[in-house]
Amino acid sequence: MDYIEEFIEFLENYKENGKLKYVEKIKKVSKRKKVKLVVHLADVYKYNYVLGIRLLNEIIGGKEELIPQILERLTNRLAMINPSISEVRLIIPNEISLLRKLKEGVQKREFHIIGYVAFIDKKKIGIIPPPEDIHDEKIYILIATLKDESQISVGDKISADVKYDKEFVIENVEIIEKSKEQITSKVKVWEIFLPNDYYKRIIKFIENFKDKHGKYKYREMIDKIIENNKGDLDISIYDLISFDKELGELVLEDPDNVFPRFMEVIEFYLQVRSALKNGLIPGAKLKGEKVILTRDFAKLLNLSMNELTYLVGSSTDNKKIVIGFGKFVEFLYKHSASSIELKS
Repeated sequence: MDYIEEFIEFLENYKENGKLKYVEKIKKVSKRKKVKLVVHLADVYKYNYVLGIRLLNEIIGGKEELIPQILERLTNRLAMINPSISEVRLIIPNEISLLRKLKEGVQKREFHIIGYVAFIDKKKIGIIPPPEDIHDEKIYILIATLKDESQISVGDKISADVKYDKEFVIENVEIIEKSKEQITSKVKVWEIFLPNDYYKRIIKFIENFKDKHGKYKYREMIDKIIENNKGDLDISIYDLISFDKELGELVLEDPDNVFPRFMEVIEFYLQVRSALKNGLIPGAKLKGEKVILTRDFAKLLNLSMNELTYLVGSSTDNKKIVIGFGKFVEFLYKHSASSIELKS
């Protein structure tokens, strides 16, 4: 199937309240030099469920392949309408709600479900309601553990029994209709539940966790490792749970995937601290728990002082920027400052 042409066909034929919704949108925006076209995934799914599931996997899986190709074809089409168009932006918002837990107070813990398989990740499965049951621009996906061995594939229409006990579990799966196309599942369930600010929260944990004696347990542990140039950094899951319950529970749910990701952040924290203490980052100096940044550091990243000030979210006197060490680590981690040698 040519998914790109299928998407163009959707734009040309999708109706809402009897009107060609996206044809009307394109008519309006194509008169401008810079075009922004917002397309709702729920509309695509209602028109062509296979294409909708394919796009859904890209959006929540974070691995875009089809969308850039669609944008290129769309740009060429719009350029034929208006040759003066200089920029085209295709926006498909992530209007997806992932359901993995029952809301508090809900009593019904067993029910039957009919829907399409949105993605499969090992024993985890995402089930999306049939297109006729989508009545707005929001798509809800039930995430459950697949109890029985099954030959289901992404895009299959299934019926199943669902039970809830701390998590959704599906069993007695029956395939109502096999998928028309082979769709690759790109979703890693542990990744989609990892909060966007997880690295900030891990840094906050390392910076602020205190033991029963009131000492900064991990901050002091890291400083000893740097001072002795050796040592092990052992993180207690119980410490993490007591400090940030959500992050701790994520580790317990999928330790093989989540814990290594958290340790990457912690090791990065150690590397940055070591590099600063050893004077290895030009234009950056550690003073207590503050980092002083000068023009030399801005030049290292090919930034002006004003640009750097904006990115780190601090103030400047045009000669130096003062920022907390934890915030400095967050900045480097987020912006992947690969031009800085951190290892000492």
